[in-house]
Amino acid sequence: MDKNYVDDFIAVSEESIAKAVSFMAKKEKYIVEAGSCTTIATVMDYKERIGGKNVALVLSGDNIDGDVLAYILSKY
Repeated sequence: MDKNYVDDFIAVSEESIAKAVSFMAKKEKYIVEAGSCTTIATVMDYKERIGGKNVALVLSGDNIDGDVLAYILSKY
């Protein structure tokens, strides 16, 4: 890892990603694909570690299967 370009790496769970997908749909009214919700999941799981910093979150598309979205929304 080149410290000149990357400050940190953080891993999040599949469950955290699913919760982020649900949060974005239910609270923010945006359908965001799961791969893109890793950024939201990271902020939700590590707010103490990330808080107070300038952070850009890239969110993309609604490329998520309808059945998967329905399952996530019913579970979270």
